[in-house]
Amino acid sequence: MEAINESFASGNSILHQIDPRIKLIIIFLYALIIAVSSSILMLGQALFLSIVLLSIARLEFKKVLKRIILVNIFTGSVWLFIPFSYKGEAILHIGPLTASLEGIYYALTISLRANSIMLAVIALLATSKVTDLLQALNYFKFSKKMIYLAYFLYRYLFVLKKELTKLIRSAKARGLENKSCFKTYTGYCYLIAMLLIKSYDRSERVYQAMMARGFNNKIYIKQDFDLKASDLTFLVGFLVILLCFVLIDTRFLI
Repeated sequence: MEAINESFASGNSILHQIDPRIKLIIIFLYALIIAVSSSILMLGQALFLSIVLLSIARLEFKKVLKRIILVNIFTGSVWLFIPFSYKGEAILHIGPLTASLEGIYYALTISLRANSIMLAVIALLATSKVTDLLQALNYFKFSKKMIYLAYFLYRYLFVLKKELTKLIRSAKARGLENKSCFKTYTGYCYLIAMLLIKSYDRSERVYQAMMARGFNNKIYIKQDFDLKASDLTFLVGFLVILLCFVLIDTRFLI
């Protein structure tokens, strides 16, 4: 059985050994606090903490960098527009465009938020197997339908990837070229349509096979986690850090 490549899930670092339930609690609170914060000082320290977590996880730098570049493609587009469209004190003029101090501040907060959360997700969640995270969600009484959907996506995404690869190979053998023209666009539309049809047929076959084996619309997920003292220590320590972040952010002070 093949599945999604979990390149970060194999390892023996401290974060690899933390209970997935603890990781979910931490990443939820961490992302929530970062998302609502507007303090550059607090967001800068959050980014530093995320980098520390990443170093503790001992992940391959090149693979992490590829994922961070994808996030920063979005944040780069933010820097192209927000500083010049956000009203405030003008501090920079580039031709007819004027960048405001408030716009630069806002773009900086978005960049810090995105990178802090992404690095934390890689360090905490990517160091656990997808099946373990789904079991942890089931432990917290998360919607079973969503868990089932995520599990089937995890299980069969590689199948769709193989089907798409075969379709592209067949199309190129029949003369499809990567050009900016109507014929190429039409060809790729046909590819997407065929992929949807094949996906539907595959889902029907999978469902019929499951029914033939006694499927009763339930998936039984084992909950065999063993909460250790080190897990609780990590949780308490992280909660203390988050409390410090809240105190730093003046928006939380009364």
